[in-house]
Amino acid sequence: MADFLTTKQIAAHLEQIIVDAKQQLFLVSPYIKADRQIRERLVSQANSNSEVRISVIYGKKELPAKEWDWLKDLPSVELRFRQDLHAKCYLNEQVALVTSMNLYDFSEVNNDEMGILVSAKDDRQLYNKVRDDVLRIAENSEVISKAATAKPTTTVTPPVTRAASREPQRKPEPSIGIPTSGFCIRDKAVIPADPGKPYCNRCFQSWNRFKNPEYEENHCHICGNENDSTMEKPACRSCYRKYKDILEFAL
Repeated sequence: MADFLTTKQIAAHLEQIIVDAKQQLFLVSPYIKADRQIRERLVSQANSNSEVRISVIYGKKELPAKEWDWLKDLPSVELRFRQDLHAKCYLNEQVALVTSMNLYDFSEVNNDEMGILVSAKDDRQLYNKVRDDVLRIAENSEVISKAATAKPTTTVTPPVTRAASREPQRKPEPSIGIPTSGFCIRDKAVIPADPGKPYCNRCFQSWNRFKNPEYEENHCHICGNENDSTMEKPACRSCYRKYKDILEFAL
């Protein structure tokens, strides 16, 4: 069941969506000018939770210089531009917020806004529809700035190094969630997580000309890290071990 939200409720739930993200966070807004609380939450999420992938999709080419300065260097944050974007939607792997409110401090303070909150737990079908359309928008948007690699002086290690060093020390949590989004194994476009369909539409059309299931590509379908993935084996060893019991892998 979806919940109707007023302006103040939207602001509160948006903040909670950022805080609660464990794997994926999408912030879709034509205008970006985050207030102090949202900025602090995003910075904290990006620096403390090294597993969450954050995609910020905006539709105004002239991203304010102050926003660009703090967003572009955040670990695991990818900036994308979508021409003529008008939709506003914020979601993680648990809930989706479809609303009239931009990620803009003026909107929260001065405008009357409304929104609908959809929980994957309560209405998986509706949540999936929202998520899939956000993935479509992301897939057809222009990458402005890819996720920054953390500097050696920070507490966040680069994805490949982190996965390799942690794997022998820690087993997957028994209550691990199902990934809701993944990457095209050829060009790393954001697509739904499905080991049986590891290509975006454009790259699948190219692969489908020869249909070689062992043709090596560039990225892991689940984490997006560099990996010799194929149609038969689309995930890196770490992601395969982590999700083999909850996703349908061919091998």
